[in-house]
Amino acid sequence: MPFIHIGIDDTDSTKKGCTTYIGAVLVEKLLKVRGVKFIDYPNLIRLNPNAPWKTRGNGAVCLRVQHPEENVVDKIIELVSETMEKYSDLKDPSTDPSACILVTEDRHIPNDIIDFAYFTVRYISKIEKAEKLISRHKIETIVLKDKRGLIGALAAIGMTLTNTDYTYELLTYRCPAHIGTPRKIDVESVYLMDKLTRPYTFNNVDEKRILITPHGRDPVLYGIRGEYPSILLKAYEIVKVYEPIERYVIYRSNQGTDMHMVKIPSLINALQYMNVIIELEVSSNPITITGSHTFFEAKDTKGYRVRCIAFEPTGILQKTCQKLIPGDKIVAYGAVKLSPDGMKSINLEKLEILELAKLVTYRNPKCPKCGATMKSEGKGKGYQCKKCKFKSTSAKKIPVEIPRSIALGLYIARPKARRHLTKPPERYGLEKRGFNFKISEYWFKIFN
Repeated sequence: MPFIHIGIDDTDSTKKGCTTYIGAVLVEKLLKVRGVKFIDYPNLIRLNPNAPWKTRGNGAVCLRVQHPEENVVDKIIELVSETMEKYSDLKDPSTDPSACILVTEDRHIPNDIIDFAYFTVRYISKIEKAEKLISRHKIETIVLKDKRGLIGALAAIGMTLTNTDYTYELLTYRCPAHIGTPRKIDVESVYLMDKLTRPYTFNNVDEKRILITPHGRDPVLYGIRGEYPSILLKAYEIVKVYEPIERYVIYRSNQGTDMHMVKIPSLINALQYMNVIIELEVSSNPITITGSHTFFEAKDTKGYRVRCIAFEPTGILQKTCQKLIPGDKIVAYGAVKLSPDGMKSINLEKLEILELAKLVTYRNPKCPKCGATMKSEGKGKGYQCKKCKFKSTSAKKIPVEIPRSIALGLYIARPKARRHLTKPPERYGLEKRGFNFKISEYWFKIFN
C-alpha cells in the first residue's frame, strides 16, 4: 500500500494567493478519490525566513496520503497540477510554482531528503542539490515556471516533524467574493479567545492589535496557532466573524519551535542568511538612532566582532538592549546579515543575559571633618571641603556601584515582531516530540 507525499511551494505573490489555500483545496479533492486516506495532518513547513526571494512567511506545504493502489498516483499528480495552475499567481515574475510527489512503501522518508529539509530551514539551499535528490529518488515533479520552487516543495516532504518539536495552526479561508475587502472579524472575541486559551495558543494579540488576521488580498481570513487541535477548535468556536467562511483546515507545523536557529561556537561560523545562537560579550555602549533601532557591538570568545541590532518594534527586547554595557555576557539569537561596511550583524529575535558587568561611577570624596562633599581643586591638586574649607592632596574619588536596571534572563521580541518560527515564551516547557497523535475527526471543514 503506497504512501504518497505531495510537497508544494512558491505559488503565491505579495499581491495574490496562498500556498496553504492550494493545500486546503487539494485536501477536498484528494478525499473525493476513493481509497485515499490521510496519514498526517497537512504539514505547513516554514523555511529559512532570511531567504531573499520569499514572499511573506516562506511557507511550503506537504500532504501525506495512503492509497491501496499504485496506479492512483497519476490521478493525484493530475489533481495537483490542475489545482496549482488554477490558484497560483502565474503572472507575477517572482513566483515559481512547483510540486514534488514522492511515493514510498512506508512512512519513512529517505534520510538525505530529511537532511535537505533541515538545511533548507536553516541555510540557503541550491536548486542543483534538490535536482540531484529528485533524480536519485525518482520523484515526480510539477514545474509551472522556473524550478526554484522545487527547493521548498522537496524540503516540505523531508520535514516530517516526527523527531522534533511541532505545533498546529487552524487556518480559515474567505469566500472568493470577499477577497480584497476588509476582513470582518470581532476584535473583542479575539481577545476573549486569547484569554481563555493561553498558553495553549500563542501570538494572537499584541496590546491593542490582533495578530491572527493577515493583510492584503490573500484568501486567509485568520489563523490561530497552538499546541493541540482540540484547543484550536475551541478557539475557533470563540472567535466571531461577520463574513462567510469558505473552509478551514488544521495544519501541523514547525512554527514557534526555533527550528531555524543554529547554535555556533564562533562568529567565523556565522554565514549570511543563517539564524544563529551564540554566546557573546558586549564590547560597546548601545546607540539608539532615529526610529529607536538600537545597535551595539559584541565579541565572541576569540575576539571576533559583530554588530547586534534590536529594532524598535521588538519592544522589551529593544529596551533591554539599550541598558547593556561593555562586559555583559549574553546569548544572541537572530539572523546574520552583512552590513554595508562589511561587518557582520545579527538582527536580534531574542537575547539571553547570562552575566551582568558591574556599573561603577566615581564621586568626589566626603570631608573627613564635617562629612560634606569635597570639591576638586584641579588636576593633581587634591580636594577642598566646600563647607569647612578643609584641604587634602591625598583624597581620591570614591567608586560607587550603581544597581543595574535589567536582570538575568531571556528577552523575546514582542508578538507583532516575532517571526513564524520564533518560539514564544508561552511555549517553553510545552515542546512535543514524536509522531504520537491521532488525526482529529474535525481537522477540516468545507462550508460552501
